[in-house]
Amino acid sequence: MKNTEVPTVDITLNLDVNTYETCSRMVQTVIEVLLFQRNQIPFCFQVFRMIVKKISNGSEDNGEPSEWNNYQLNKQRETASKSLETVNQLFEELSTAIQQSRQKFQFLVLFGSTVYTAKEAFVINVPGINRNHYPQYHRNALEGSLNQLKMKLTLADNIHCKPKVTRPTNMFLLISAKTSESTQDTMKDNELNLDNGQLIEGYTLPSKCHKYVINLANANGTQLHCCKEMEVFRDLTLNLEIDDACVESLREARISESSEKSENYTRAMWYQIGNGFKGYKNVSVKGKSVWNYG
Repeated sequence: MKNTEVPTVDITLNLDVNTYETCSRMVQTVIEVLLFQRNQIPFCFQVFRMIVKKISNGSEDNGEPSEWNNYQLNKQRETASKSLETVNQLFEELSTAIQQSRQKFQFLVLFGSTVYTAKEAFVINVPGINRNHYPQYHRNALEGSLNQLKMKLTLADNIHCKPKVTRPTNMFLLISAKTSESTQDTMKDNELNLDNGQLIEGYTLPSKCHKYVINLANANGTQLHCCKEMEVFRDLTLNLEIDDACVESLREARISESSEKSENYTRAMWYQIGNGFKGYKNVSVKGKSVWNYG
């Protein structure tokens, strides 16, 4: 009997709070690892970015018409620079969509010629975003958590042992949005704000597409009261003649209102962010590589 179990990776991170910036950086980190693991770039993303910038700056600063005078090598360099530019643009659009929208998110990374002929799909589940915190005040431990995510994802054998994608192809990023069915105005407010994206109605994965699930969770269950969550008047409740029962009643009403809003989000939609990424194919020209800059 064929095993239909979906390979799943559960990764717990030590985050003080999950802001929209933290969510965006976590998804970016997963994509960076997958781009290298699925042979869409020749090096890990940090090395790829560093070398591409170095050869681009070197070609501009070097006044001597040396090896870069070769047309084919120039084309390879331009292709590498364009690939890095496409990924950076994709990350910017992802960050904007998360920052400006209010949904509970789910992400889908696809590898294949098109979204309808994808060979592999990675579902990324992220913890809920707390929008009552300013991202700039919670960046101290973020880099360490991202490095932890990168290491755990790289060592996850169940998603890297038998990849179906072994050569450069196209990568697409989809994001889910749950809209309310109550009123048209509410649905409009819940739509994702994408400058370069499109709604894919009724999208389902191809039957032969191999699916993986990556669950990201936060190990820190401490409720932080800082930034926009500071209860400024707590110490003055006696002077304001506000008793504890009234304060608790107001808090419960706020929680109840939040729960009712969340229950209204019943219809999920998939949006494609950007136009996708075309995997970079490393080609040598007359024994020379684009990475052999001088």
